[in-house]
Amino acid sequence: MKIDDESCLMINNKLPLYKYFNENTSLNNQNSSIFNTSIAAAFDDEKYRLHTINTVKHSTRKKESYPIDIEYDDNELEKAILNRKSTRNFSNKLVKNKDFCKILGLSFGFNKCDGFTVPSAGGIYEIKLIVIINRVEGIKSGIYLYDINSSSLLPLISNFNTWDYQKITYSLTLAENCAFSVHAITNPIFMTYKYGDRGYRFLNLECGHIFQNLSLIANHLNVGSVCSGGFAEKSFIEYLNHESCLDFHDYMVLYEEFFGKES
Repeated sequence: MKIDDESCLMINNKLPLYKYFNENTSLNNQNSSIFNTSIAAAFDDEKYRLHTINTVKHSTRKKESYPIDIEYDDNELEKAILNRKSTRNFSNKLVKNKDFCKILGLSFGFNKCDGFTVPSAGGIYEIKLIVIINRVEGIKSGIYLYDINSSSLLPLISNFNTWDYQKITYSLTLAENCAFSVHAITNPIFMTYKYGDRGYRFLNLECGHIFQNLSLIANHLNVGSVCSGGFAEKSFIEYLNHESCLDFHDYMVLYEEFFGKES
């Protein structure tokens, strides 16, 4: 049976809609400056500033509303959620091996119900995690593929240094001092074969489940983290294809997160 994009809407009779969207919203050296200019302009806009302030401030309940009053049990899950934050400045300290394994394995791994710790549309599980190690106890620095089925890291690139992050992300200020980073990639063909272009949405939703777990578990273990949308899709995939022995030509990048001990 041939697996293809026949169930997707084709743009100009040749490119599936989800690929067209992905390619035209990907960051590269030509458009990254436009992206940064747009961000800077938003911060300088008073209307934008006031809107963002209003979205995070407490407000008075309306008279006709139903209150959501929480009775806290002070358990570890509640603490992890209530103390969640983004950490942008990392120290040079090592992350303990046992903490690293918990962060990765509990976030995206087998659970006690003969399934995985996150849901996936149709149970397809087409998200792959590329893990870049800089300072983790007992693990050599380099780029690895996380094999969820064997709960192990498969070495991809051994001669990695922090300068190589320029081929991977435009969020270099977050990457330069991190102890490790996690990057979600996918070959969407099985998801879009079943669900059409909407399968691309499902892959992004699945990333959200995984990376929320990563953030909460890291926070629980006192490891700082910050999520980023500044990934360099095309150059990262080209880098993996050029430097590793595996074929990533049909893959796309969906998300990234950086981890380390807070400075």
